[in-house]
Amino acid sequence: MNNKIIKSIREGISFLLTNQLISGEFSTTRAEKNDMKNSSCIKSIFFTTFVLHSLNQLKNDFPINETVRNAIKFLLNEKEGEGFWRFFGKGTHLPLDLDDTCCALSALFENNVELEYRTIANCLLNYRDNKGVFYTWILDRYSPKTHNELENDIDWVVNANVLFFFSLIKMPIPEVVDYICNIVKEKVFEDGSIYYYSPFGFIYCLSRAYADGEAVGLKPILEKIKNYLLNKQNVAGEWGNTLENAMASVSLINCGYKGIEVDRAINNLLKAQRADGGWPNGAFFAGVPELFYGSRELSTAIVIEALWLSLIHISEPTR
Repeated sequence: MNNKIIKSIREGISFLLTNQLISGEFSTTRAEKNDMKNSSCIKSIFFTTFVLHSLNQLKNDFPINETVRNAIKFLLNEKEGEGFWRFFGKGTHLPLDLDDTCCALSALFENNVELEYRTIANCLLNYRDNKGVFYTWILDRYSPKTHNELENDIDWVVNANVLFFFSLIKMPIPEVVDYICNIVKEKVFEDGSIYYYSPFGFIYCLSRAYADGEAVGLKPILEKIKNYLLNKQNVAGEWGNTLENAMASVSLINCGYKGIEVDRAINNLLKAQRADGGWPNGAFFAGVPELFYGSRELSTAIVIEALWLSLIHISEPTR
């Protein structure tokens, strides 16, 4: 099984290397339905940050350094001001936002890129409500005048990604930890958030904040997340589409779970790999108006992460 997984990872990495754009970006596609049929390519910085995170643990074992450097260069070229990003890239029509900004900062930090992370983080603290929970949009910096009246909102997946960044740089934000824990305890996440229609997107982002960002304040809710995932897995060992299966698999492993359910999920992911080495497209989130965003590159990267984690955690004690 180990050799089969390694072979699958190598083929997946080859797919990513082959399909990385000249700019260093990993593609984003947009479609009118969440099955991502008839999707079209757009420019975005967002998915590149996730691909970088998924590949981060593989850097010492696979030849991906040039790919990583090109993706980092792409993100840095899209940076605005001291360290802010917007979804469609530098100078485009949407305002800067906390989601893209914190995911980009996390990817750069994990790859040892030198930036004034704490200075930027202290600035981001200004974009919270009176309970200390983060808004989505950064409306007062480099924003088109047409968005001055844009209504801000709060999304728990965005806050999970903010928590991931702040945890990486060891800046506690206990209000966000409490907020996310309450979202889980009250089962609010099960119906999706404003932007993330699948609960597995939230669970994935939460689990990486805990496991990779060391947001230890999330530990009390891990049992609830684990039980939710186990209860939602069907008899075939699946949770939904390939992307959802990958995110759920990573999340179970990040929660410290080892069991036949993980093995079944990994086997299904191996079977879903296509001849070119990549995995099928799946919707990760929905924009407003309702358009769905995903890419084969995103799915492939998170599947690779799941496969790799399934290998390296085999011999580790359960958390």
